[in-house]
Amino acid sequence: QLAGNYGGAANQVMEQYREHFASQDRRTRDLELLGSLCDQMGELRRLMSDLAAQESLEANDKNLEIVTDTSVMYEAEYRLVEQAQGV
Repeated sequence: QLAGNYGGAANQVMEQYREHFASQDRRTRDLELLGSLCDQMGELRRLMSDLAAQESLEANDKNLEIVTDTSVMYEAEYRLVEQAQGV
């Protein structure tokens, strides 16, 4: 059940990203919100990793891979938004 909850939480974070950042002008994006999304994905990544260390669940393993890739992408996007905004 934890794996499903973590996957659902990750989907909510990804929905917020799509709504506020996907295909948007980086110069006008809310860097604080993006930082929060990065933090949330990082925390979900940690929780999923902890769960994977306790037991191997196919759904969690698949979600962990997606969350890891997404987390890396969000962090890269954060740096690009900073650069675009001259921060």
